[in-house]
Amino acid sequence: MLRIRKCRIKTEFALSLPDRTRFESCVVRARGFTLIELLITLAVVAIISVFAVPSYMEQVKRGKRAEAKAFVLDMASRQERFYSLYSSYTSVIVAPTGCTGAACGLGLGSNLSETEHYSTSVALLPSGCAPNSASPCSAFTHTVSLVVTTSDSACTAFTLTNTGVRGSTGTETTQTCWR
Repeated sequence: MLRIRKCRIKTEFALSLPDRTRFESCVVRARGFTLIELLITLAVVAIISVFAVPSYMEQVKRGKRAEAKAFVLDMASRQERFYSLYSSYTSVIVAPTGCTGAACGLGLGSNLSETEHYSTSVALLPSGCAPNSASPCSAFTHTVSLVVTTSDSACTAFTLTNTGVRGSTGTETTQTCWR
């Protein structure tokens, strides 16, 4: 920013009087910003943040939902693999130490998702069924639920059955949560 100010330059007269001066323009570099420039910058940042912050938060929520969907689909895939080996589904998600065969269940080290935002549980049908028994488990429903406190009350849990039926809990519809 440049400011122009008037500089006093004394003229050379035979009789030099104090009021005998002429003015010329001098260019002086100003340092810093004016209050107006700062206010305009602040206004632009405020306007951009009004649109950017909600959009960013929505993308974070959608990213977490993608994690939940991937987790429940992985659980269903593991159940189908288990079923192909033992002709039954299992309720064992976390493998016990020193297990072998069907006793290892799905073989996970934890029932939490990779980032630990979600936990999983499973419900089996018929009631009282078990692998390698007279009553094998013929149906499952995996549920993945939020563990961490979050502002996403729209989709708090995702479910998936052995027949591929998807479900969700929260304020949003299942279709919206699963998209």
